[in-house]
Amino acid sequence: MSVDNFLDKIKANNEPSWLKEFRENSLKSYENMKSENTELFKHQTLFNDFDLEEFQDYINSDADFNFHLTDDFAFSLQNSNGIKINLPDSLKEKGIIISQLNSDIKNEQQFKQILISDSKIEDKFSHMNNALFNSGLYIYIPKGLQIEIPFRLLTSVNSNLISKTIFILEQDSMLKVIKEDYSIRSDKSVLFSDSIEVLLKDGAELHVSHVQNLGQNIVHLSNKISTGHRNSRMHWNIGYFGGKKVRSRVYNVLLGEGSEAEDMEVLFGNKEQQFDVFSTLLHTGKNTIGRVLSNGVLRDKSISIFKGMIKISEGAKNSSSFLGEHAMLLSKEAKAKAIPGLEIETNEVKATHSASVSQIEEDKIFYLMSRGLSDEESKKMIALGFFEPVIQRMLLDEIKNKLYQLLELKWQGREDEFLDDLDKLKTEEFKEMKRKEDMFAGHYKYR
Repeated sequence: MSVDNFLDKIKANNEPSWLKEFRENSLKSYENMKSENTELFKHQTLFNDFDLEEFQDYINSDADFNFHLTDDFAFSLQNSNGIKINLPDSLKEKGIIISQLNSDIKNEQQFKQILISDSKIEDKFSHMNNALFNSGLYIYIPKGLQIEIPFRLLTSVNSNLISKTIFILEQDSMLKVIKEDYSIRSDKSVLFSDSIEVLLKDGAELHVSHVQNLGQNIVHLSNKISTGHRNSRMHWNIGYFGGKKVRSRVYNVLLGEGSEAEDMEVLFGNKEQQFDVFSTLLHTGKNTIGRVLSNGVLRDKSISIFKGMIKISEGAKNSSSFLGEHAMLLSKEAKAKAIPGLEIETNEVKATHSASVSQIEEDKIFYLMSRGLSDEESKKMIALGFFEPVIQRMLLDEIKNKLYQLLELKWQGREDEFLDDLDKLKTEEFKEMKRKEDMFAGHYKYR
């Protein structure tokens, strides 16, 4: 994939001068930065050898999914050929906007507000996405509007795709989103760079449930950045199942007093998959709450690195933060690392991190086999139960059911079969599950 070819196509879009300058500066930052720019994690990366030029610049225009979507609620379907968007008139009348990013790029005030401000996130592949994005969505929710029926965002990765999705939620608004990434199976090496950038005004709330089941020919670079103002709430629920090599970064900037962010992630690796996962909580405002829990199961020759950072700035008094990273290994060849970090610049805050990497426990297998289960059934029950604390905190029944289905099929090595049911889209209102006892309730207080 030629960077020059991408830039030539972008220049042909007649973009405003400020955006061209933004892209050029981002490209310079991408080229000059290492894959990890902190001392703690600079040697803990799977992407030191990443080369953008290795990906052929082709478009597989014939391969695509045939989704059957109803027109009575909001959705988008994105692939390398473009984006199809549906927004019912009843939502348009309320002032909601869902549009292609490129078509609305002339709205300088809104885009500068989030693009330029979020460029402070110093991440190599975030800069790459800023420089080269050629597709994406802009989603705007007006002040005080609360949407109970989730929007559904579907991405069919049939060719190289660099996409950006921008959410702006005005004061006291609320939105739920189900995001799903799938692909046509192919032997060609494909790049998918996906960035989600969120601006939450005072009291706004966003739930993003993301299921990724890409083919194992795809290199997936995922960046998620949220900035929360006073009393805002951000919820990430993420399941990674596919991809040859996955790099995930989640940055939650708790800017305003009383803002909250929660990041729940599961991953299941098999064959020779590689996962490089990093989640960051940046506490700036007072009385902020941040929670991260990542659980992964690795089998065959798969590899994962779980990294995390809690940073509480000097002015973030009475903040509360939790970071948990745990991996279970199902074979001798599977490998995992868990590396949490803390940077605390003030007192009177609560901050806890935990990490573990372990083989499946033989005594548990023995116990279950003594109750009549086979060795394989026992291992499956233990492995899938390892995800339960994370999945149960996910708010939407729809996403829980998908995760359970994918976990079962992936255990059997049949995850490709999940594509057969993708056109079944429920339209009934999704109900929230009751929260169980809060797993984050008790942790250490720094004085």
